[in-house]
Amino acid sequence: RLSASLPSPWRAADMPERRMLHDSLLETAVRDPGKEALVVDGRRLSYAELRGMALSLARALRENGLERGDRVVVFTDNSLACVVSIFGSLLAGGVFVVVNPQTKEDKLTYILNDCEASFVVTEGKIAAVASRSLADAPSVKAAFCAARPATVEGMLDLEPVLEGEEPPLERPATIPLDLAALIYTS
Repeated sequence: RLSASLPSPWRAADMPERRMLHDSLLETAVRDPGKEALVVDGRRLSYAELRGMALSLARALRENGLERGDRVVVFTDNSLACVVSIFGSLLAGGVFVVVNPQTKEDKLTYILNDCEASFVVTEGKIAAVASRSLADAPSVKAAFCAARPATVEGMLDLEPVLEGEEPPLERPATIPLDLAALIYTS
């Protein structure tokens, strides 16, 4: 077994106390809910606000069919949508795949198909590139767009998802040995 060949600190049986990335957000949001977590585009968000947005996206992903281990491609700038998508993907039980927003359509299509992406989160100014790539990526179940321009059809508007009431916490069925992220480099 793979677990038996790993050094003791990495064996699954020895990891009941290991925390996952999203646990730090959840725990800090309980301990210091009003503490500043993120400043983006002049907007300041507390840990509680960030947790609420991430949980809302996690719920929306699950409602649209996300299953444990599904890939969520995050095709955004370094923005609020990017941070929320990373935590929301993990809280839903998915695997996030951050893709450089300067990636061209053919490369994005390759990544979507290679990782068998189930979801895409993008934003207005690059949504057209994502939309064209989605046409050739049959594994994608749904795409969410922040700051969505009216011209992009077939994408779900991320803004109402993030502005909705915070859903109750549903722990993902993930364990510390599950894949959390896939990284594509040039």
